[in-house]
Amino acid sequence: MLTPLAGSLATDLFAVGLLTSALVALPVLMATTAYVVGAQLDWRRGLSERIDLAGGFYAALAASIGLGLIVTLAKISVIGMLLAASVIGGLGTPFSLILLVRLGRDRSVMGTDVISARLAVAGWIVALVVGALGVLFLIGSTLGTL
Repeated sequence: MLTPLAGSLATDLFAVGLLTSALVALPVLMATTAYVVGAQLDWRRGLSERIDLAGGFYAALAASIGLGLIVTLAKISVIGMLLAASVIGGLGTPFSLILLVRLGRDRSVMGTDVISARLAVAGWIVALVVGALGVLFLIGSTLGTL
């Protein structure tokens, strides 16, 4: 697609674009991680805060950077990590759905705003289908058919 525009340099131009987007996204992801950790622990947070006032936030940011460095130096496959995270997330989804449906039907939690029986049944069906697909994936991976 870039060849008519950039000629023989299309591949190099595309590579520079990918590298640039990664270099822009990486600090944002690391700062976001530190911000979320700080929010969960009720710390002062943000890159606009002074280091002495938001020590926990900056420690989480440094830990995030350190973990990225360790993964890089250990030559751990990032694609493999993404695949593992996706599989673990997919296998955990039915449990989250079951919890959400149960909480949504619990009057002590939801008060008068409990979800309808139809929505609860739909939630159970989705949890069952996603859970069955997860089990099929595990069986297929174990048998080597995937």
